[in-house]
Amino acid sequence: MSRKRTMNRGQRLCGHIRFETSQAPSSACHCHCESCQRASGSPYLTWVEFPIESFRVTKGKLLERQSSPGTLRGHCARCGTT
Repeated sequence: MSRKRTMNRGQRLCGHIRFETSQAPSSACHCHCESCQRASGSPYLTWVEFPIESFRVTKGKLLERQSSPGTLRGHCARCGTT
């Protein structure tokens, strides 16, 4: 029997920003580009992509900035979690 998960929820470290997505991830990656190394302070950054139409912030406001062409990064203004 397979179980399909239809809702994924998460939050930033302090809980000030919460978000959810109603679809399964479209991809996942361990990126080791210089931009991801600088953003995370580690040799690589793991991230998951969801279809944009299924994603929404349910609490707080995500601060965003373009770190390089085509790359928009968000973080929490309260705790700094990316």
